[in-house]
Amino acid sequence: QFPTDYDEGQDDRPKLGLGAR
Repeated sequence: QFPTDYDEGQDDRPKLGLGAR
């Protein structure tokens, strides 16, 4: 589980645990 900041700018990508908000 990475920090949401990582997926914050990548909301376009599928949230496979990459900081799913």
